[in-house]
Amino acid sequence: MIYQQIADLWPERTFVIRTLDWGGDKPLRYLPLPPRRESVSRHSRNSHWLKHEEILRTQLRAILRVKTSSKIHVMFP
Repeated sequence: MIYQQIADLWPERTFVIRTLDWGGDKPLRYLPLPPRRESVSRHSRNSHWLKHEEILRTQLRAILRVKTSSKIHVMFP
């Protein structure tokens, strides 16, 4: 719904929507994960997606529902 509202405000713009990025230096209160001491690598971030695939699916469904003549780009962390 939020994505659609934004697309309606600026129908001529290209939108870049970044998928949720969390873990390590970006903790989420509603999705507790064990703290990491080592630096956050791309591999460790991708493993979060594999364990919580339903979050990514929900966000991608919301993006695909947007009706607009604009271009929408999806960025993955």
